[in-house]
Amino acid sequence: MTLLCAAPRCAIPRRHRDGCDNDTCRGCLVALAAPGLRLCDLHTTRIGTDALRCAELDLEVEQVLAASDRPGERTTGTVDHGTNLNPRAVEIRTEIRHTLASWARLVSEERGIHLPPNHLDAIGAYLATHHIWLAAHPTAGDCSDELSSLQRRAWNVAYPTGARVFPVGPCSTCGTTVKVVLRAVDSLLPSELVCEAEEPHTWRADQWHALGRRMKAMA
Repeated sequence: MTLLCAAPRCAIPRRHRDGCDNDTCRGCLVALAAPGLRLCDLHTTRIGTDALRCAELDLEVEQVLAASDRPGERTTGTVDHGTNLNPRAVEIRTEIRHTLASWARLVSEERGIHLPPNHLDAIGAYLATHHIWLAAHPTAGDCSDELSSLQRRAWNVAYPTGARVFPVGPCSTCGTTVKVVLRAVDSLLPSELVCEAEEPHTWRADQWHALGRRMKAMA
């Protein structure tokens, strides 16, 4: 029996169901599920890529928290610690960990295999490894929808003004990868360079030329 993809957001671009008369519809015909699975090829793959991206975004949202005590950032205060925390960033990081861990436990319990190490990179990779099994599971539609929605919301928290991130080279201090975070001119946060260390080094825009010279000398 041929099934339709169970992903709630599945739709083939520019293909419409019979009777669709919505002039603004960009496509509403649902794709067929891949053989033996409950999701189409696209959403099967996206289980893995969304899981990996959620784990990556947790670190990028952490940069929002690190920047939350800067002047001009709209945050709520925490009296006990004397710091400002962005509540959306705290909430989405909690949700990322809870969601990835929950699906990992499902895989572990039903497949009878060990859980991955308890850090998000490993959990994301674990789900990516088992993405085909998850796409065949009765809850495949829920898994696809949760991870896709979580990835989009985490991106919006990490980059509320549409900032973009690009790797530029090794950190001259610790050797991890340095990324440039380019934010819109009206953003509350400035553009910056930041490395991937557990306690990241950051450089303001006026420090970029000096850092570039050091990185060029390292190369």
